[in-house]
Amino acid sequence: MIFIDDLTTGMVLAEDLHGPNGRLLLPKNTVLEDKHLRIFKIWGVTQVDINGLEQDSCASASLESLDPEILEKSDRYAQRLFRFCDRSDPVVSELCRLATLRTAADLAAGKRVLEAEDGHETPVLTNHDSIMPMLPESVEQIVSQEVELVSFPDIYFQILTVLENPRSSSAQVAEVVSKDPSLATRLMKLVNSPFYGLPTKVDSIARATTLLGAQELSILTLGISVVRYFDDIPQDFFSMKRFWTHSIATGIFAKILASRIPGCFEERFFLLGLIHDIGRLVIFKTFPYAALEVFLMATQAPCLIHEAERRLLGFDHTEVAEAMLEAWNFPDSLCHIICCHHEPDLSDKKTDCAVLHMADVLARALRNGYRGKFAVSPISHRAWELLGLSVSDIAPMASQADHMIDDIIHSFLPESLSE
Repeated sequence: MIFIDDLTTGMVLAEDLHGPNGRLLLPKNTVLEDKHLRIFKIWGVTQVDINGLEQDSCASASLESLDPEILEKSDRYAQRLFRFCDRSDPVVSELCRLATLRTAADLAAGKRVLEAEDGHETPVLTNHDSIMPMLPESVEQIVSQEVELVSFPDIYFQILTVLENPRSSSAQVAEVVSKDPSLATRLMKLVNSPFYGLPTKVDSIARATTLLGAQELSILTLGISVVRYFDDIPQDFFSMKRFWTHSIATGIFAKILASRIPGCFEERFFLLGLIHDIGRLVIFKTFPYAALEVFLMATQAPCLIHEAERRLLGFDHTEVAEAMLEAWNFPDSLCHIICCHHEPDLSDKKTDCAVLHMADVLARALRNGYRGKFAVSPISHRAWELLGLSVSDIAPMASQADHMIDDIIHSFLPESLSE
């Protein structure tokens, strides 16, 4: 069985090829042509039985065709990225291969890939003299200080009030959203992006609400409101664009994974991915010195970022996010899933947590946002099994996400970060 990304013209089918619904797509002994390769993704084909070939040999060939120096550099980066994972695991092995190929492709194109360079720059706080070297005493101290500083924008809660009224209409939701011109503009950009692929241009919030539904619009409103809440964070020692790129990519992977589970509300999982790491931003806003110390420990120890937080602070960013979202009156179910996304096996909402866990792993492994100094967390095998995924699903999902990430970045982020 050869993964779709490793297929080339001239290969010959060893067996009849059937679609996910069991329909015969191509008969045995068909010689693959360009047109077949183009429509496999439309058909939902992720792997094909090919005469005389094995996946391992095709994967090795794709790597061996690269410039040896570029390949070595890309491989060193991938080894660092997955240093806390079992690289003999088939899932990790495939992710490692894709990370190597993506890095090599960028290097071959002349792009500078900072994460692939040996050594790390030591981060600094540009206004260090005005920062007190303090560590927070508790999660409650962080959240109470942040809540006292700025309250969450009330636009979402206005929408919730409308939605909680069984007599509310889509027109009422549109009326509330339209009161915030900046929010309405970002929503319109998103609705008209290829992310939704609507056949005609949507020219009003009322029309967008009718097409998407009040519930989906409220989810998107919440996501945009969260991003706007953190617009004022200074980019001292990490890139806000990289942070939100990772968060958006995690949301997209969560949406893709949720689409494979009957009865899942996909936009809910997009929101979970978008906000899963906001605890890190809250720590940085309230105790920037502590955030810097965590960063240094994670890169120098080395260890995973949430492990560094626990060692230094006694808690991690998932607990901060849970407490912050509770302070904002978010639904308890969303708070819990975010709190458990690094350890989904500990949750009683195992499938939901499995989606967010794997989405975070995929986004991090495939270089969406964070640099290589933030290594990939070990994969929960239970989460992988719960989602019923095959290793051959990874590359097609990565390709699907790639086409969506840029569109969402330009819709969700302010222009200063989206360019």
